[in-house]
Amino acid sequence: MRTADIAEVLALKGIGPERALVDSIVLSRESWTAWFDGEVACMFGIRDHPLSTVALRIGIPWLLTGVVIERYPVAFVRGSRAVLAHFLESYDLLVQEVDGRYCRALRWLERAGFAVYPARPLGVEGRPFHQVALHKEVS
Repeated sequence: MRTADIAEVLALKGIGPERALVDSIVLSRESWTAWFDGEVACMFGIRDHPLSTVALRIGIPWLLTGVVIERYPVAFVRGSRAVLAHFLESYDLLVQEVDGRYCRALRWLERAGFAVYPARPLGVEGRPFHQVALHKEVS
């Protein structure tokens, strides 16, 4: 897992990377592992938000990355677009909290169409976290 991912889960939950992965997978409705060249590139999934209703289906996506994604940025971006489209087939709104120090993740989320809201103190360390949200486009 990349250093920034580890720092984020420590700041938010106060847990290590292995526990973060296990907890994320256990709570997920769906979860996957992406491999590039025989190495784990990332693990990701989605779970239902506690406030999700039939009228507004809210999902909480998660993504924990390995250093191998840095060697395959185009494949990562293409794959992530497909995953987000898949998530938006089941959810009207995707929301998550992102460590304010994780600039790469915030830039990627903005490029992917997420709104990034002002940071506020959150988690066991009280560090600044941004809520991010992606709404399904209504046609």
